[in-house]
Amino acid sequence: RRRVRWFFQAEDGIRDRSPSRGLGDVYKRQIKDHKEKYQEYLPKNIDCNELSFPSPEISYISLPNFYDDPKGYYSKSRGLRDLEITVSQLTGLYVSSGNKVFLGCLVRGLEKWAKANAMMKFSKGQAWVNIGWATSSIAMAYSVAKQASVDSPFIESWLVELTNRILKIKGGKKGCCNNLSNWRG
Repeated sequence: RRRVRWFFQAEDGIRDRSPSRGLGDVYKRQIKDHKEKYQEYLPKNIDCNELSFPSPEISYISLPNFYDDPKGYYSKSRGLRDLEITVSQLTGLYVSSGNKVFLGCLVRGLEKWAKANAMMKFSKGQAWVNIGWATSSIAMAYSVAKQASVDSPFIESWLVELTNRILKIKGGKKGCCNNLSNWRG
């Protein structure tokens, strides 16, 4: 006797009134509804000159371990955290509004970092981890800009070089690099 089992693909439990036309259809409709609903709250334009994009980190970056010195860590990592926040905000504003002005400001700010060869000198340990996180944030935001045809050869070559420097450092079973080693595969 043969048994037949049926498997159904759900859309992560999302329920709405409209019938779905395929996996992801519900998400696309929700994004459209979200944009229309909140469009009035988004800035219409931005002056890149007035935007306080963080200054490039060009000196040697060495951060204390977060668990050993939280105050020192927060103080010394502020520039990298501000960069990640600014990059995320500009990308989010573009995704929410569709206004390429936000991507223009993103690329303009990142080009300053790229042309300065920022974040290239860092210590193994906490700085290496934070540089890895910041690089990932930048690369993800830049991929959005590139898909929208707002790109820069300066940023691309800088990200490749930075990524190569990060990947040269091997994590161990114990010590500084476990989390990032696992995270980066």
